[in-house]
Amino acid sequence: MLALWVELPEQLSSKRVFDAALKQGILIAPGLMFFNSNRFEYFIRINCGWPFKPRNRSRVTKLRQAH
Repeated sequence: MLALWVELPEQLSSKRVFDAALKQGILIAPGLMFFNSNRFEYFIRINCGWPFKPRNRSRVTKLRQAH
């Protein structure tokens, strides 16, 4: 398994992005799930692997708009 950690702009909470993505059927993990401090509040983790299929490209596009 390969996981990508993406840093968000500081005004954009990973929890907020998680909630918006979930409403669209996109599963990501907010950084807060993995640490016991708020240090990673502005990070999300995306699981990925090979091959990168066209449906995944559309999900990434939707994720960029989810917030």
